[in-house]
Formats: sequence, C-alpha cells, structure tokens
Amino acid sequence: MILDLLACDDESLRIAAIETLDGLVAYIPTKDLAEFDGRLRACTLAAYRWQDMNLSNIMEHNWPARIWCLFAMHPSGFVRQKALSKIAEEKLELSLPYFLLRANDWVAPVRDYASSFVRRHMTTEHLSTWAAVADLMPRILEWTRSDLRWLTNGMEALFARPEGHQQLRQLTESSDRATSRWAYKTAIMTGGAAQWEFAALAMKSPDNLVRLWAAKSVRQSPTCEERERLLEVMRRDLYMAVRKEWLYVAAAEGGEERERKLCIALLDRHPSMRHAAR
Repeated sequence: MILDLLACDDESLRIAAIETLDGLVAYIPTKDLAEFDGRLRACTLAAYRWQDMNLSNIMEHNWPARIWCLFAMHPSGFVRQKALSKIAEEKLELSLPYFLLRANDWVAPVRDYASSFVRRHMTTEHLSTWAAVADLMPRILEWTRSDLRWLTNGMEALFARPEGHQQLRQLTESSDRATSRWAYKTAIMTGGAAQWEFAALAMKSPDNLVRLWAAKSVRQSPTCEERERLLEVMRRDLYMAVRKEWLYVAAAEGGEERERKLCIALLDRHPSMRHAAR
C-alpha cells in the first residue's frame, strides 16, 4: 500500500509516495472525508506499516501539508494532535475540514485542541470557507462521539446572520440532499422577513421534508406577513403532510371561512385528510 511507503527507509520510494498521496488527498471531496477517515482508521488497524510510525519517526522528515492532513487521521492521538498543529499554519480552506473531523475525535485532548481552533474561526469573515465545508457536517454528526451541539448551533447562528443569507441560499441548491436539507432547515429558522423569503423558497423544493418544515413554520407563526399566500400554496401541495398543516390552521379559524376550508378538506384525495376534517 502507498501509505506503507511513508515509513520506508528508501528515500526515493518515500518521496514518490508523498507526491502520489499529496495529489490523491487533494481530490477527496470534502463531503467524503468523514467516511475516508473511518475507512482509513479501520484499515490501518491491521494492514499498514504507517500505524507503527510514532511521533519521533514522523518528525524526522519534512512533510507537505496534505500529508499532515493524512497524519491527522493516524491511529496515534499524539500524531493527530501534532498534525493539527502543522496544518493550523495553512490556509483555512485546507485545514478546516480536518479540524472539524478531529473536533469529533475520541481522545479528549485532540478533540479539545480541534474544537478550540474551530470556535476561533467561526466568524462571518470566514463564511465562504464554512459554506465550502457545510456538506461535511451531516457526515460528522453520523459518527458523533461527543456533544456537538455547540458546533451545529454555532454554524446555524453564523449563517442566520444577514451576511450569511447569500451563502445559505446557494447551499439550498446543493445537489447533496443532506447539505440542502441542512441549509433549508437553518434558513427557515433565521427570523425576520428573511425567514419567510426562505419559507417561500422552501415551499418550491421537490423535497417533501423541506416543504413540511416550511409549512410547520408558517403554521406556528400567525404574524407572518406572507402567511395567507403561503397557506394557499400549502393547501395545493402534493404531499399530504403539508396539506394537513394547512388544515390545522383552518381548523383553528372561526366562522364561515373555517367551514369552507373544512369542506375542501373533506373532498381531499387522501383519507387521512378527510378523517382529520371530519
């Protein structure tokens, strides 16, 4: 395996391995880094010589930044933390994904070191960089080893600021469903006028769950300026659960308007809607 050659005594082979791995790491999509981290760790437990490289061995050589990124996935916590200290000197665009991985590390000192770095850089100044790693977040949360609410809450608060709305809108258009859903869910909770602009955008999504989130937010916000227009969109939605959110609002109204809407629901094509209207 190429990773074995990082521990090779033959300098020419080691240099060739470094050049090859440097190029390969650059091609790994950000969203796949969490899975790559898990697979690499599982394989190195029994397969690769590089697991036997200790910190003193590693510090004997000069490594390019992306090889340090690989060392940030090494089985040794000492090696992972040293690797983080090295890539912290690089541009945030390169280093942030690996710090996010290690903010979910199973070793507390490594996790704390990475978390501190992430917190310091969670600013609007770095919004474009955070947007570029947004598709990694759902994958990290699948491997949760610690309470990462500070991270998810921090990212949501970051993009909920007016400076983050443009990036958030772009993320809703992501071809990655997990990323798009995260962006829509965050957008719908932004507050203010922007919240209803995002809700209207979400109601056009082909994703049933996204439209349902938007519908719930409309139902729970009687002061929404766009409420009547959005309710009409909800009434015509193809997804029964969205139409039912409209029905809940209609049922809470009074007078003839309530009766008219309940009659509409009684003629709905879905039995659950007809049952609820009765």
